[in-house]
Amino acid sequence: MPRLLHDLVNAWRSLRRGRGFVVAVLALLALGIGIATGAFAVLRGVLLRPLPYPAAERLAIVWQTDADDGSFAERASGPDFADYRARARSFDRLAAASFPEINLRPASGPPERVPAGAVTASFLPTLGARPLHGRLLSPADDVAGGPRVAVLGHDLWQRAFGGVPGIVGRTILLDAQPTEVVGVLPAGFGFDEAELWLPLSSSTPFLDLRGVHNLLVLARLREGVSLGSAQAEMSGIAAALEKQYPDDNAGRGARVQPLHEAVVGDVRRELTLLSGAVALVLAIVCANVAGMWLLRAHGRRGELAVRAALGASRARLVRQLLAEALLVAAASAVLGLAVARLALRGFLALRPSELPRAGELGLDPATVAFAAGLAAIAGAVCGLVPLLAGGVGFTALRTRGGAGGATRGARAVLVVGEIAVALVLLSGTALLGRSVWNLLQVDPGFAPNHTMTFSVQLPEGRYPMPERSAYPAWPEVTGAYERFAERVGALPGVTGVALAANHPLQRGFTSQVMVVGRPEPEGSIEETRVHAVSAGYHGLLRIPLLAGRHLAATDGPGAPSVVVVNQAFARKHFAGASPLGERVALWGGEFEIVGVVGDVRFQGLDVASAPAIHPPLAQLPFSDFRLLVSATVAPAALERAVRGAVAELEPDVALHEVAPLDELLVRSYGERRFVMVLLATFGALAAALAAVGLYGVMAFQAAQRRRELGVRHALGAERRDLVRLLAGEGAQLTLAGALLGLAGSMALTRSLGAFLFEVAPLDPVALAAAVALLVALSLVAAWLPARRASRVDPMEVLREESA
Repeated sequence: MPRLLHDLVNAWRSLRRGRGFVVAVLALLALGIGIATGAFAVLRGVLLRPLPYPAAERLAIVWQTDADDGSFAERASGPDFADYRARARSFDRLAAASFPEINLRPASGPPERVPAGAVTASFLPTLGARPLHGRLLSPADDVAGGPRVAVLGHDLWQRAFGGVPGIVGRTILLDAQPTEVVGVLPAGFGFDEAELWLPLSSSTPFLDLRGVHNLLVLARLREGVSLGSAQAEMSGIAAALEKQYPDDNAGRGARVQPLHEAVVGDVRRELTLLSGAVALVLAIVCANVAGMWLLRAHGRRGELAVRAALGASRARLVRQLLAEALLVAAASAVLGLAVARLALRGFLALRPSELPRAGELGLDPATVAFAAGLAAIAGAVCGLVPLLAGGVGFTALRTRGGAGGATRGARAVLVVGEIAVALVLLSGTALLGRSVWNLLQVDPGFAPNHTMTFSVQLPEGRYPMPERSAYPAWPEVTGAYERFAERVGALPGVTGVALAANHPLQRGFTSQVMVVGRPEPEGSIEETRVHAVSAGYHGLLRIPLLAGRHLAATDGPGAPSVVVVNQAFARKHFAGASPLGERVALWGGEFEIVGVVGDVRFQGLDVASAPAIHPPLAQLPFSDFRLLVSATVAPAALERAVRGAVAELEPDVALHEVAPLDELLVRSYGERRFVMVLLATFGALAAALAAVGLYGVMAFQAAQRRRELGVRHALGAERRDLVRLLAGEGAQLTLAGALLGLAGSMALTRSLGAFLFEVAPLDPVALAAAVALLVALSLVAAWLPARRASRVDPMEVLREESA
């Protein structure tokens, strides 16, 4: 211990003599460790940390698959879930849920829209939930026409009701209906963002229809049952149901997916890419720091040789170098944690959509230990690289060439690697930049036209669902449509109002739609997208009319049932013939085709529009709809005005998902933009670091060759010849790094395939742009020290040599 303390004291004294060097190294290491630690925090929080449920590894989602559209993650119907529960033996529990949004009237203030979970009584126990106050939902609650009861999430209890202990037994207003609170869940428990839990049977319609797939099925595997065994059993059950119910279950299978995998979803590929980019940047940082440490060791070779001559052992000198490196690394770890906090915020801010488990992210002890481990490794590398590279001489009091040559060679190798890594990241940025540009050129099929969308959920208490035999007659809801359109349309600055079941960038729902008079196809019927809209919807969004007419205000309840189809539907079912006057069957009714409109890319700008139909919303009404408003006023002012108008009409309605359509259009390609910004940030950082590294190598080489340059100059060499000589060596390093980087780019760009749009993974334009940018930056970094070295005075050099 005294020996270690002595080494650290000497290391501290040595570092104090080179404060500029220490500051530079600290900055680089703190940057690299901070970015890497922030990325690890995201990776750990989302992918590596187990879900916060007891025995979470035994939890799974049972999806339905659909052979018709290739889907592997569809929800189940109520009857299918009942059959699963009756027949499956691989699970301790099977539970089902849907996730509506509910208008809540809090203890004070305006109503708010709350994400809820409508669940079977077994759902919360399957997740291992225990009530903080009161009880959970019981089987007696989960019956049709059962009591209106609710369990509150902890955050909602605190936010909306002030965390009052006596909330259990109180009545609250949910969708304008009195509902008794029977329990409160503990802090930290959650699932799918639900803040409120209701009985499934009294909160979810169409549970008796096998063709309506609206239930998420949660399962807990029995002890000792493998996922493969459960999958085999569920596949057998799905095959039996397909034979038993061919009309509704043809082509439908089952897939058992671990819950953790389902929660993570597609974000795994983004986080894998993030980890790779961070690792490359960290490698460049370490290479730069190792190169700086090499130069420092080279400059101290005389000092170390003197100490060796005075009796210091090689081990003693090695300990000294390692102590200095570890002191710097320890300080960089502390600074790196501060950088990691900023990096973590940046990752979350850049993420285009909701990041799974974002609330669990932070710098926990494991993440701090990761930062400390990185710092320890960096310290060890910095201390050992000069020794391994031969940059430190212990035996000679004065050396020329040998150690310097070894140092130059080691730094040159490091710089070549830095340039290669920088080119890999810049190539990915260029490819994604071209992809985003191509997406911007795609016509979405509609014009945002200064339009905002507002999500509206009419409260069930005043708008009860009619009997199925009476639907689609729903005068309460269709009357609300008219009041909303009239009141909002009268607001100052409003130029147009339309209503729709979905806004134009939502997929909507699918249903079996058949052309009347044609034979029923064999096997399952491919489902069609259904987008119910009001009159004026297509005109408001400038969706072109290709044939026939638009929907009209007279296409309401009691009028003949009509529908407008998109071009993809007409092309698929009528092959160039006019569909006008033909009829389609939907939900037991027949609708006459009165118009054909252009395709809207509601599945994403990179996906061609699927066949879709647009029935009048008044003839296919929903209590959950979208209000689309175009106006000449600013979005913030429009939002305030619309909220005020809706509050006058329905004081229990909370508007939700309020956004301008042009903002939603940008979000639709946000994943690609996120990855592009990510790679661009790291690519720019890597290129800058590579240029700094090359500059350092060239400056060192110029200093080592000062005598040679002076002699050349004295013998008649022009200054431009000296510049060309030194810069040429930098160009050779740049060329070597670029060739190596191109090989690495070929591997990276193939992994970017899922993010590219109308761009080949080896697009020559993108790769050439990345190479040109990096080469230009590197040549400037090589030219600057060469230009300065070319100004050497030969007489001064000769005087130094004679001295």
